[in-house]
Amino acid sequence: MEFDLIETPIQPGTILIEASAGTGKTFALSILYLRLLVEAGLSSDQILAVTFTEAATRELRARLQKVIGMAVRVQQGIVSQDPMALYIQAILKKNTVNVEGAYERLRSSLDSFDQAPISTIHSFCYSVLTRFPFETGHVLTAQIIPDVEVVLNSLAEDFWRSYISQQHSYVVAAAIELELTPQRLVQFWKRVLSQHGLKMEHELSKEVAEQQIKEALGKLKVLEREWVRILEDLYKWFEQNKNFLKKEWGDGEKISLIFDIVGRAVMGEAFTPQAIKLLAELRPEKIVGAVDKRFKAKTTPVPESLKFVQYVVESQYQLGRGLYIISLAYLKERLPEFKERSGILVYDDLLLRVAEALEGDRGKDLIRQLRGIYKAALVDEFQDTDPLQYEVLKRIFEPAKGSLERYLILIGDPKQSIYSFRGADVFTYLKAAKQVSKVFTLTRNWRSTPDLLRAINTLFGTHSNPFVFPEIGYLPIFAGDPGSKRRLVISGSGEEPGLEIWFYKGEDEKPLTKSEARARIYEHVASEVTRLLNSGASIDHTPISAGHIAILVRENQQAKRMQKVLSRYNVPSVLHTTESVFHTHEAWELWCVLSAILNPGKEAQLRAALLMPMFGRRLDDAFELTTNEAEWSEIVSRFKGYLQIWERRGLFPMFQALVEVEGVKPNLMRFVDGERRITNLYQIVELLHQAESETGPDPLRTMSWFARKMFAREIPPEEYQTRLESDRDAVKIVTIHRSKGLEYDIVFCPFCWEGIGGDRNKTLVRPTIIRDPVKKESLLCFDTPGTKINEDAFAVAIKESLSEEVRVVYVALTRAKVKSYLIWGIIGGSETSPLCWLFMPPETQANDKQASYSFTTDVVTRGSSKKNWLIPWSPQAGVEMVQSKLLSLEKQNKDAIRVVINPDPQPSKLLSQSDSQIQLPVLKSIWRVPKPSWESTSYSSLITGEDLDLTDYEIWAEPPVDEGIENEELPRGVIAGECLHRILEKIDLARPESELNLRIIKKELNYAAISESYVPKVVEMVKRLSAAKLVPSPGLICKSVPEIPIDIRLGDIPLHKKVCEMEFGFSVRRFDFSEVIKVLVSYGINRACELEARTPPGSPTVVKGYIDMLFEAGGKFYVVDWKSNWLGDTPSDYTPEKLAREILRQHYYLQYLIYTIAVEKFLQWRVRDYHYDRCFGGVWFIFLRGVFPEVPGSGIYYDRVPGKLIDEIGKYLVVEPIVAKK
Repeated sequence: MEFDLIETPIQPGTILIEASAGTGKTFALSILYLRLLVEAGLSSDQILAVTFTEAATRELRARLQKVIGMAVRVQQGIVSQDPMALYIQAILKKNTVNVEGAYERLRSSLDSFDQAPISTIHSFCYSVLTRFPFETGHVLTAQIIPDVEVVLNSLAEDFWRSYISQQHSYVVAAAIELELTPQRLVQFWKRVLSQHGLKMEHELSKEVAEQQIKEALGKLKVLEREWVRILEDLYKWFEQNKNFLKKEWGDGEKISLIFDIVGRAVMGEAFTPQAIKLLAELRPEKIVGAVDKRFKAKTTPVPESLKFVQYVVESQYQLGRGLYIISLAYLKERLPEFKERSGILVYDDLLLRVAEALEGDRGKDLIRQLRGIYKAALVDEFQDTDPLQYEVLKRIFEPAKGSLERYLILIGDPKQSIYSFRGADVFTYLKAAKQVSKVFTLTRNWRSTPDLLRAINTLFGTHSNPFVFPEIGYLPIFAGDPGSKRRLVISGSGEEPGLEIWFYKGEDEKPLTKSEARARIYEHVASEVTRLLNSGASIDHTPISAGHIAILVRENQQAKRMQKVLSRYNVPSVLHTTESVFHTHEAWELWCVLSAILNPGKEAQLRAALLMPMFGRRLDDAFELTTNEAEWSEIVSRFKGYLQIWERRGLFPMFQALVEVEGVKPNLMRFVDGERRITNLYQIVELLHQAESETGPDPLRTMSWFARKMFAREIPPEEYQTRLESDRDAVKIVTIHRSKGLEYDIVFCPFCWEGIGGDRNKTLVRPTIIRDPVKKESLLCFDTPGTKINEDAFAVAIKESLSEEVRVVYVALTRAKVKSYLIWGIIGGSETSPLCWLFMPPETQANDKQASYSFTTDVVTRGSSKKNWLIPWSPQAGVEMVQSKLLSLEKQNKDAIRVVINPDPQPSKLLSQSDSQIQLPVLKSIWRVPKPSWESTSYSSLITGEDLDLTDYEIWAEPPVDEGIENEELPRGVIAGECLHRILEKIDLARPESELNLRIIKKELNYAAISESYVPKVVEMVKRLSAAKLVPSPGLICKSVPEIPIDIRLGDIPLHKKVCEMEFGFSVRRFDFSEVIKVLVSYGINRACELEARTPPGSPTVVKGYIDMLFEAGGKFYVVDWKSNWLGDTPSDYTPEKLAREILRQHYYLQYLIYTIAVEKFLQWRVRDYHYDRCFGGVWFIFLRGVFPEVPGSGIYYDRVPGKLIDEIGKYLVVEPIVAKK
């Protein structure tokens, strides 16, 4: 039944109003509030208005106050042209009884409106607890923290230390391999805690879990006893079938590596995650898979003894599941203790305590008192509630039978329920819909044009079950102004349709890969935006500008990539994402600057701060400053002055002085994203100022708070999310979840084609919370292979996920006023997308014998899943049917829908934007902030004076080459350096031109947004690296050239004799860096004097970093470090002498000294009878751009730190090993 804002009676009881997108939900809520004041005779302090975010609360309060004020003015005879005034007049005209009383209530409500209870549900619960502490048992001194994750992080780390790390090494390694990390535990615990009344799958108890772990270890014991027999059987099998094996198995290297690593673990050495992973390669199905499919009939059966391997691998699933269950028992015991001991409550505790207080006899008394205060409740965004929130509201406000006292009005839209990750439960809405007195609807849309609404109605309204669950129905939406002529008109082309669908497919009807599709879509969207802006397009005869357009994305990274592409087209854009402002580059930059202000006497720290973009200096400027004593002294004095202002007057006055004196704004506005940077900086400073205002100026306390926010991993609260940088005329790039409630003239939806689910085996044990369709309750299951209940649970979870994804599409499409662009296609994974469900419903799939969409048909309609539930697109599987389906939609809705197959908009830059932008060299932000009680350092820390974990190509960042220009050489800069390092970590140098290497190179270039035209250049570089002979030469430290008895070429090093990207870390009891510098100077490294110690004397430190490659050749171990530095274009620019100068200039000698110490400690631990002089060969720095095999030694730098120097350094750097891991 349609709800008429004026005429529909408001009667005591509970009513639900389903307000579809664009139907004026907030407007309707304002009218309802006014009618409760006028018609029901209530005052504003008797009406509780609840919404679900602080921002929405502020907006609602302002809207309601405006409406009451307008009503008072209308009664005073003041005429207003506001459309709301017409409704107010109609309401007041209806109220002919006690007109004076209504006027007085409105005046009184307006005067006391700041006391009106308008809040979030959590704020309401907090007010109940503090107002009735005796009835609720609330401790008034308890501290409220917004998110439980802060507590859970600590508990998860403690669980790992106190329980998992104490287990058998097999259990520890399996936990790591199953990705059961502290971070994953925290996310698991958060989901469980958000599901009030959660039930457990059968047999999930701590006792059963501990028994399963014992059984898994028992199967491992059996494997140990049978290991020799398994080896014999496998050696025999491989010998018999060696001519029938795939290439990677046939040479014997892979199986030898597996036997070596797994064998050592099984026979008594500590298990590692790598051993767990390789053990799975010995399962019978994997060994069968080693056979070339052409010869399967000729091979002998795999050994029966492999069943013992199978038993152990299968038991890992139960082991992981058991650890999850034991962690829950630990959480149940420790979390209440922790909160009570710390005197804290989290937001969910507020709800739980009120819910508990409302139970029993004492609860009846509290309910009576609350009902004496509140007579009505208006609940906005009801689709975002959860069962506990609804239960609290229902107990207080739901009238008893026969009662005519209270009103509970729920307003929401289940089609817009998209926040399940925050605990929102659409099934609570559906349950309430069955319990309320009456259900009304709002279906008249005041936002979108009739053509666009017709397209949306076609997309959702012609589907028999658009939102997967039949309970979430779809009613057609009608235009509030059916005669509206608003259209997007393009000069020379005429009127545009309301919905344009872009459909992509590959050559020969093959699916595009995700990376191919994304690359095209970014470019095509930018091209279409530019076309619209250049074409003289208009809406209602008003020329459109960038501010009329929004691009709705799924993830923050997509937003950043989209903005980057738009900038190449000279299209201005602003971001509006859910990223925490404390996780931005500007937060790291500000941290560096504030640290320098706190310690202006530390030259390295201050020099690093001066390199930040806000100061507008170049790299060489900062170093030259230190040689100009007068200028440097003036800078130090200035920073001391900033510290004095901070200590006396606070952070904000100090920051204002800094901005003014240093010219921060003009310096940042020289960047393309200057407004974004300034906005982030001011938002961070504002938040720091708010935190500081609670305690007064205290720089150390403020920096401690700042560090905690930078480390925080939880979903950021609303006030921490990055703000829109300006209201200027720019394209808005917004995440779909952030766009809810907003509207834009033209909307692009580029990524709704992406599928759900993914690879089920990526994480072998995955906790899944589903809604039991029979018992109608939340159920915790585990998605593990082998049991029917888990297969069914997975199917239900997928069904819920698909339903929410369809709702996300609905939200995205309904943001537009005039036109939406929707993108779909034959793309890898898109067969499990919400668009596949909408365009190809199960009945369509069932009618097509060639369709391969069994995901939607089997999982959703029948509620069961198959083992291979993701069925890929196939060229014969309905591609023509898909196209014909879309084209039929276009034919039936000519003015409303347009379908474009494989769009190919021509790129062109925005005509009105031609100003070039200046890019300064900047340091890349890596999130490592010093902790107060345990500091860490690295090569980069010692160089920059900051606690960073940077690679050398990030520290010495070259200005990036304009991506719009093709260069003959490889790109330079940080992004290119990262890309080359990732490529060399993953490729096989022994096969430079292999298909796998080519795929890796293309993938990494795409990831780095570098043109694929560079693929041949990268391949050529890899070929040169593979062929080049490693020729030693005199180094900075070792002046003599050692004899290396064998020729070493990188392409000849077997996979099992090298480790790439090896992370290391070792603890340092004592680190006297000044003494280390003296030792280096005594060995001829005079430039070491330029360095300054990062670590305070006597403080404990962890030295950490990554080694690009460690390999063994001729009985010795060597370190390889890739350098992407550009020194010139010819081999003569990369001679050993010139490389030595570069090593000295960049202080790389310190880097390979740290690497040598790390490898020394590692090898002492792993190699029996290890001796440095006998076993360690030295360090190779390979300058990638300068390796030419025809010029021996070109681009190759070698050095070997003498053992004597290691011993001398050891006096001042006292080390104990911690970990070295792959």
